Amino acid sequence: MLNIFKGVGTLLVGIWLVVHLAGKYQYKRVRNFTLDLVDSETCHIKGGRVSVEEFYAYLLPKWEEFVSDKVLFILHKTELWPIPAQVDTVRQRLNFTPAWLGAYLKLNEVKISIEKPQLEEKINQIIKTATPREE
Repeated sequence: MLNIFKGVGTLLVGIWLVVHLAGKYQYKRVRNFTLDLVDSETCHIKGGRVSVEEFYAYLLPKWEEFVSDKVLFILHKTELWPIPAQVDTVRQRLNFTPAWLGAYLKLNEVKISIEKPQLEEKINQIIKTATPREE
């Protein structure tokens, strides 16, 4: 009888492991797609005449289409169980926002206009937390 419980436990842990790895893979795929999309579309930024919000609005339909068509689920922020890959959920989990986009472009030295002071503060905060401290 104990062997049955061991077998069932092993099976459940194995299924969880497969789901966990698939969720990590899909999250990594979305992250890589996001970075590739931003890098490939920066040619549409003409000398800083496009604002971060406009560029984000330009990228968002392509990003949403990818997430809704190609991603089934990602892991919850605790990474213990899967959650459905709804566009808003993935956007929140990945932190794909105009502030993140502005920080990414600024770190990669792409000239883009930032029209709102609040957005610039958020961008600077993201950069501050993302860069290592010099001692």
